[in-house]
Amino acid sequence: MAYYGWYEIRVQHDPTTQDPVIDAAGTVQRAIAEFLDTLGTAAIAVVFAGLLITVAALARRRRTRRTRGTETGGRQAPGRAS
Repeated sequence: MAYYGWYEIRVQHDPTTQDPVIDAAGTVQRAIAEFLDTLGTAAIAVVFAGLLITVAALARRRRTRRTRGTETGGRQAPGRAS
């Protein structure tokens, strides 16, 4: 963020200023924006929903494991490996 601010100050003093880091970041940003535009809203929503469901399932699994661990006094039940 500070680097970009410094770049903005340089551009105000000399509008022809170019910076390879800023140019590369702009290129990456445009590529990501074009990719997301190509995917479309529906595809992005499906991917986001899938990620959300995965995180919820992992959180529930973790919570369930933690609950089972406290039921056995923090010890593993015989014959069970984690």
